[in-house]
Amino acid sequence: MIKKIKTLLSLTLLTHVSKAEVDIKDGRYYKTWVDLEIPTSTYNFELRRTYDSHSLHQGIFGFGWCSDFEKSLEFKKNRTVVLHDCQLRTDIEYERIDLHRYQSRKNPKEILLWHKENYLRKTQSSIQKYSPQGKLVYLSNHNGFHIKLHYHQTGHLKKVDVNSSAALTIKIDRRRNLVQSIMGAKDKYASYTYKDNNLASASTLTTGTTRFEYDDVHNLTKVVESDQKLTEMTYNKEKDWIIKIRDPQNCFEYFNWYRNNPQIVTSFQATTKKTCNGRIVSQRKFEFSRMRSTVKLSSSAGEQ
Repeated sequence: MIKKIKTLLSLTLLTHVSKAEVDIKDGRYYKTWVDLEIPTSTYNFELRRTYDSHSLHQGIFGFGWCSDFEKSLEFKKNRTVVLHDCQLRTDIEYERIDLHRYQSRKNPKEILLWHKENYLRKTQSSIQKYSPQGKLVYLSNHNGFHIKLHYHQTGHLKKVDVNSSAALTIKIDRRRNLVQSIMGAKDKYASYTYKDNNLASASTLTTGTTRFEYDDVHNLTKVVESDQKLTEMTYNKEKDWIIKIRDPQNCFEYFNWYRNNPQIVTSFQATTKKTCNGRIVSQRKFEFSRMRSTVKLSSSAGEQ
């Protein structure tokens, strides 16, 4: 089954361990885990990995998983440069406009500069530097916090310097290009196992082991935390939609998408309902069109 990439509007669901979200406009499920946290004098660095049920990215943490480290440049024969970033919905293609500057074909404000032996990209939230081979070597925010990335001669990530005050050593299965472990100082350690290129478990010294299960098209269907708390996800695999979430408190969230008029393909509706112990906690209705989107909220008592 080929998965689809669509657009974004989020409904946020908060749990005790991480942040999970459902994109109500396209039915994707995504969730972020923080494996390691390193405090520095200016910023707390978080080693994050995010699962996205619509992603086709085969990342260093398995299929459908993305991290801040996974950005790279690809150089084409027609002198264009393509930015691959698993945190973006689509790649960015640049064309060369002078000796040191490349510009996005779709967004003229998106610029890539050749500067001091590196390619430089600036966004509203970060500064990125890439090697002449297209590897991400430097990433910073606008407050001065930064990380530096180092690679083996084979091109695999081997070390990350955090703000010049700490370092993370990355052990990678080079054959599959999957992270096996990440080691820092003292209790900063995480390890990972995989099955069929899916992340099967993640373990840290502070949180224990979290296990993950998937269906036959890489949809994350079960998360079992170290304390055995269970989250389960159910999907409509034909439409590639999340349709039900069962959380560790045994509450259920249901999602549905439909069109009142099948002839109008630019307009559709979505509904959500959450129940706990058989009682409706919340109900929501969303209406979408190309021109606008609205949200109607109702409580279990039916108040608008």
